[in-house]
Amino acid sequence: MIALLATIGFASLNIANTTAARGRIADENARARRPDRRLRTAVAETRSVNAIEAELQRAQPRAAAVWHATAGCTDVTRPLSAEACADVLKLRQAIGMAQQRDALDAELKRAEQRLAHLRAVTTADPQAETAARLANWVTLDAIHIAPRDVHMARVLGMTLLPQISWLVLMLAMALWQPYRGRESLALAASTCATVRR
Repeated sequence: MIALLATIGFASLNIANTTAARGRIADENARARRPDRRLRTAVAETRSVNAIEAELQRAQPRAAAVWHATAGCTDVTRPLSAEACADVLKLRQAIGMAQQRDALDAELKRAEQRLAHLRAVTTADPQAETAARLANWVTLDAIHIAPRDVHMARVLGMTLLPQISWLVLMLAMALWQPYRGRESLALAASTCATVRR
């Protein structure tokens, strides 16, 4: 019983450690892929911040008549001042969008660099998940097997097979050579005794 418990502990600990390490890497991969490239296309502004600032400098003289009254086109409350400051306000909005796009680009670049250094692990226990999917497919979902069931069957197999290895060896020895009387029986008995020790 002590040997059985030790084997169960060894098998479950090694499987758990492996799946935990792979699960951590799979989670890191998922987090690194999260910044979506669609965010980049959501920002319609394609000009650089410097190009927009240059256009803003050219547009400011057109709002010179209302520049002081609107505090540099920041306090636009009258229709006349809104019309005069329209180009300046559009360019300021474009600068904000361009800065947002540049920040998203930098975040995507950092995510791509993190992803390049991670191992290509997408699932914690691919053996159990694939075996469960295969068993469900073969039985046409008549028997539903979860990855947890495969995990437990694997622990059971890793536990029981070492415990009955003497039986497997004894059967192999019996089939290996034909029966030759007492010498064969003595050889099989001594082999079994050696294996048991």
